Amino acid sequence: MQRPRWWITAMIALLLATPVSAQTKDEPDDFVRDVLKAFLTPNYNVFINTGMNTNGRFLLQGPIGPTGGERSLQGNNGFGAGIGVGMDYLLRAGVRLTYTYNTSDLVFRTNNGDGSTNLNADDLSRVHSNILAAELMRYMLPARTSTVTPYATVGLLGTWWVLDQQTDVIQPSGGSTQFRWGALVSFGVQFKLNDKFGARLEAASQSIHNPFTGEHSFTVANGPTIDEPTRVNQTDYRIVGVYHFGKKETPPATTAKK
Repeated sequence: MQRPRWWITAMIALLLATPVSAQTKDEPDDFVRDVLKAFLTPNYNVFINTGMNTNGRFLLQGPIGPTGGERSLQGNNGFGAGIGVGMDYLLRAGVRLTYTYNTSDLVFRTNNGDGSTNLNADDLSRVHSNILAAELMRYMLPARTSTVTPYATVGLLGTWWVLDQQTDVIQPSGGSTQFRWGALVSFGVQFKLNDKFGARLEAASQSIHNPFTGEHSFTVANGPTIDEPTRVNQTDYRIVGVYHFGKKETPPATTAKK
């Protein structure tokens, strides 16, 4: 089992942290009233994204062939696109719902640790994932008034894995579609282009239950399987275009202390 990456822990801490300075300057005096008010005002945004993705190991097989080596099944040459809607209910906090479609080739890669490629195999099949995600967002600076602000998110997701076709190697014995739960964190930078339009660059790390594990799952016909991870990691690298409804929030004026 892989240990969580240090930056995932750091992003969750950043997301949940609420500095004292932010409370005194950016947070509302009446939290419940102002959050409810945000849901009733045009403080929403819509966005589209596109980018590349990589998959972790679905399973490990071995020994294979006369060399007795090991090979891993994983995704390759992945790309994706998505749409979503979000709302900033505080100057530095928001929520968003996203649908993302990803697709990648299933390939075997030699896993002997010596740099060899003798067990590599391409074009085994193609796997698609349809992901619905709900996330909490935390900005380092006020989202609508800052020209540039880093942000982090944490959320839950549901994934429909779809196998493109049955082959001699990859078989949908549990059905061509598998539904799995998961979680994700992401880190990005938001750029303000004008009062309505913005852009984001972000990386999202998703931990999803493996569609090749379980009683109802995809299967690999050739070779003995020696490891089936419970979860598989999928990392998305995205370019996001954002459109904001309504007027930007203006920070409240501060009164100089005597």
